[in-house]
Amino acid sequence: MFAVTETLGGLHVSFSATLENVDKAADTAKRFLSRVDAGEHTFDVILALREGLTNAVVEGSDLDADKTVFCSLVLDGDTLVVEIEDGGYGFDWHGRVPEVPSPHSESGRGLAIMNRYCDTVAYNDKGNKLILKRRIR
Repeated sequence: MFAVTETLGGLHVSFSATLENVDKAADTAKRFLSRVDAGEHTFDVILALREGLTNAVVEGSDLDADKTVFCSLVLDGDTLVVEIEDGGYGFDWHGRVPEVPSPHSESGRGLAIMNRYCDTVAYNDKGNKLILKRRIR
């Protein structure tokens, strides 16, 4: 399942929790960012978006295609607000410091990347909804 709804200043995507759908969602977001003239910020947004979506699919949904991931990109003035939510149990993000892992590590860079490329990185209390904000104008 892969569904897209577009509005004048927003994009809403829901999809089955697969890595293939992460690619489709990122491609859809890239077209939206072009439409809203995100310009030089497109790379940063897509990189952070991919990290968040991959975490939602792999960690939050355990790569279970029967689970759904929701993603929205909404332009709020000069700021792009990205929300990603999965149906998982969430994680305890309170007090978690984004650390860059060893260069030999195969995972664990997502939080550091999102913090580097976004102005704001936040979660809901449960830890299954990510909110990213990036000024694009």
